[in-house]
Amino acid sequence: MNSKARFLILVALFRICLPSAAVAAPAPALQGAESCYPKEIPAPRIASQTLIVVDRTTWPDAIAKRDFMAAVQSLVERGSQRVVVLSFAGIASGESLARDLDIRVEPPITDGEVINNSRIGPFKRSQSCVAQRRYASVEATRSTLDKLLVPPGPELARSEIAWALSNTIREFVDPRLDTWLLVFSDGLQFGSGQNFYWRKPGGGTGPRRIDPDAEMKRLPTGLYGSDGKGGTRIRLRWWGLLATPSRPGSQQYADADMLHRYDLYWRKVLTGWRITVEGIGPTINNPLFD
Repeated sequence: MNSKARFLILVALFRICLPSAAVAAPAPALQGAESCYPKEIPAPRIASQTLIVVDRTTWPDAIAKRDFMAAVQSLVERGSQRVVVLSFAGIASGESLARDLDIRVEPPITDGEVINNSRIGPFKRSQSCVAQRRYASVEATRSTLDKLLVPPGPELARSEIAWALSNTIREFVDPRLDTWLLVFSDGLQFGSGQNFYWRKPGGGTGPRRIDPDAEMKRLPTGLYGSDGKGGTRIRLRWWGLLATPSRPGSQQYADADMLHRYDLYWRKVLTGWRITVEGIGPTINNPLFD
């Protein structure tokens, strides 16, 4: 069988293997799963990864959550990558940075020579496995985020965001991979010498109108500028900035100046880590703390 014929078989296999809405293929186990490729067929190299970080102290504002989930799905659906879901809610043991999902979805074979030299049986089984795991990775990611993006309990009040993101970059960014970093967080840093909260007269807590330059000077040098990964391409999108719950009938909103200050601060921090910031904050109409 020539290379062109085998390539046409590959295309047909992917059309068959992707589950339809009527009959969903069973999702194979992903974490710790063996390679889809037998020893006789060299597995193509994964060239990218998607890191998804959830601040569990952030209220899952409906608009921010919807857009976040849509962006995650659009990236994970591509397959051929490593997908990691991380969450944090403070610096206590078990809350500092948890790895909730870590999966690798191998690429399909597109090299004509490899296709031509592969036995048809192992080749078909490997490509069917790759297609099913790509589908399963979307479902596993969605299920994991559904469990994380819930209203925080009173025990999850504040989080040290800069520390969590710094450790995400240090521990999970692979210099060999093109990396997407998606963050769901209100941006309210607490710890490492910083406190973005203030106590309202009569009780309650609200976000401070921070001075971005002054806060940059307070950030410990161990968390700023020391975790860049050289030539690694890291692109970031951020949702949930200052997204917090409000009482029924409350008309308090974060104004444009407040959001600009937080946007500017986090852009400074992230660019110090050599991250390209492609978006931060869903809207300017996010209610303040009550």
